[in-house]
Amino acid sequence: MKPLNGKLQKEFVRLRIKMNDNHPFFAQLSMYLKPWATDSIPTMGVDIKGNLYINEEFFAKTLTNPKDAFFCLAHEIMHLATDTARRAPPVLERSLWNQASDTAINQIIVDSGISLPHPDVIKPLHKSHYNELAKYDDMSTEQIYFDMIREAQKNGKGITAPCPNCGNSHSSTGGSGDGKYKGAWWDDSAERINKGDGKGEESNGKTKEEMEAEWRDRIASAASAAKSAGKLPGALGVFCGDLLKPKKNWRRELSRYMSTFLRGNWTWRRISRRTSGIIRTPGRDPMPPQAVLYMDTSGSVSDKELQRALSEIKAIIQLNGGKGRLLLGDAEIYYDGEITADALDKIPVQRGGTDFNCVFETIGNSKPDVLVMFTDLYGPHPATPPGYPVIWCCYEGNHAPHPWGNLIEIEVDWR
Repeated sequence: MKPLNGKLQKEFVRLRIKMNDNHPFFAQLSMYLKPWATDSIPTMGVDIKGNLYINEEFFAKTLTNPKDAFFCLAHEIMHLATDTARRAPPVLERSLWNQASDTAINQIIVDSGISLPHPDVIKPLHKSHYNELAKYDDMSTEQIYFDMIREAQKNGKGITAPCPNCGNSHSSTGGSGDGKYKGAWWDDSAERINKGDGKGEESNGKTKEEMEAEWRDRIASAASAAKSAGKLPGALGVFCGDLLKPKKNWRRELSRYMSTFLRGNWTWRRISRRTSGIIRTPGRDPMPPQAVLYMDTSGSVSDKELQRALSEIKAIIQLNGGKGRLLLGDAEIYYDGEITADALDKIPVQRGGTDFNCVFETIGNSKPDVLVMFTDLYGPHPATPPGYPVIWCCYEGNHAPHPWGNLIEIEVDWR
């Protein structure tokens, strides 16, 4: 890697200072970036270490109008702010994932008051350039990604990710430079430039998880400072809202819910031994309360998220007397049975699409005391709630809105 040439280095510093006037959120985060010159990519790229890879010819072109440069720098910062690389599903079509993340990011940037660059500089993925992208307003990267997969399947185009409809993988025409958006913006290039395990000179010996947590703190700090100055746009305020909320003790919250729903039932069928045979008092029903546990194993859920779900399921089973009914599913329920905490490590896991309707169809007319669903909530679900309590245990920072029931956001180790 080599530094930017002297003139462009000065322009980069000047750009960061100018951003502070109207965009302090992006300006503060840009101070953590280390610019490097590269010919390996046509535009810009960024990695978790804060290395910003810049094609000098492209950067010089953006400097003709500082607003163009603002947008490009904000775009790279948002890849770190939205944790694009970490959120990528374990099995994915990278081209579609990059397109989905750029579409979501660019909408946030535009809604924050930064205009799109001139089309002669670059045409980023946005509804102003591509009408079909308008439907993705207010949608997350994951939602856009899976919709793009469905569209690719419907149009007969190749994809490598598990299809949310059938769960099967299909052949790919490959390449982030292929397809209808060729020449538009996508940002997988930094991974090719500087692969690594998160250790080394640039990261000061920090692990990838530590750097992710560090960026999370930086983002929260930048959002808080911009908000205090009255310069945090509404779109960014919504995006950063969860970061600025006081943290809840999610384990205590989950335990409280489970203790409430699994406290057992009272019955008049048994006569208390402490009373006479004439006076009857209620006693605990000898039948333990029934908890149904569901784990979403679809392709959008990472291995670490699955491990966190298994850990919490084990704790719930122990709370429920050592046994529980477990459902495993993606686009269908492929495992349904009573299981003990010790047997959890031996359960089968398959990856595919997502459909929550099959969970409620499997439960049918039986009414458990509580249904606990570990999922990222990306998939179709019934329009109305069932006649029993439902707890959605979703992974913090990586889930769709819950339709009804109770939501608990659980932390995963990468946080």
